Amino acid sequence: MKHGSGKKPKGKLLAVWVPGKLMPCLDQGARKEDSDRSKFVRNAIREKLTRHNAPGKK
Repeated sequence: MKHGSGKKPKGKLLAVWVPGKLMPCLDQGARKEDSDRSKFVRNAIREKLTRHNAPGKK
């Protein structure tokens, strides 16, 4: 039996090198948000881009 709608959002796979020392922090952050690594990293990217693209900031 298939799970989900069968449609995946359009996107690209991004392979990112993460230092071993950051992995426990990444996993802990994902657990705190009841998330997984991929979702946690996507949200972190969105937050960073939002800060950098915020109106009034140069």
